[in-house]
Amino acid sequence: MKHVNITYLLGTALLSATLMVTSCGKTTKGKIDNEWKVTNYEETTVWIDKTMTQTEVIKLDQSDVAITYIQSASGQPTITSTNQGKVLQHAFTIRKDGTWSLIREYYTEHTSQDTLRRFTRYYSASGSWNFLEKGKEDGYGKRERILFQTLQEKTSNVLTFMMEGQPDIVPTSDVTNKTYEPGDFSTIYVVENSSKKNLSLTSESIVKTDNSFSGASAIEKSVKLNLE
Repeated sequence: MKHVNITYLLGTALLSATLMVTSCGKTTKGKIDNEWKVTNYEETTVWIDKTMTQTEVIKLDQSDVAITYIQSASGQPTITSTNQGKVLQHAFTIRKDGTWSLIREYYTEHTSQDTLRRFTRYYSASGSWNFLEKGKEDGYGKRERILFQTLQEKTSNVLTFMMEGQPDIVPTSDVTNKTYEPGDFSTIYVVENSSKKNLSLTSESIVKTDNSFSGASAIEKSVKLNLE
């Protein structure tokens, strides 16, 4: 089954039409070409079904990361936990030729039964981008929107057990590589602020699925990132 990321419930027809549109004039286009450092990043994902809502909030700055998990079940108290760690690398390269690449790596860790457990997440992706045409009644005013298409991505999740005086143990390591056709995996970012030294982007998406066990469910996701 294809992985389809539907942003703003974007339809195939709209996607095909907007891929050919590039905004001109006084736009972000002349400022966007850069090897940006991601100085702040916040990703919120909410899984919703009939009986439970689960939320994951990932916050990164240039050095630290905190991941908060919130679980709220019907008739039960809300459970919240947070794991902290360090950012290893986080960069977003955008080129005026319509290509982009992203690399993000960080780890979180906690101690259990005298064993330090470190979970390292690595993500890299690349693809193409285009400005979306502005509409008089699209609700965004003068704010520009950029469509980022993901064509390739790699993910790696590694769990390491670390004990003092003992060699590290890596019982779990998961690496995946994926390739997408144009239009299969797209995300729209709204330009909140842009200059040659700073770029702030936000996105929101809703993916509705049909779960035969719990009935209708939905995944809501939002991303905020600041680049310098």
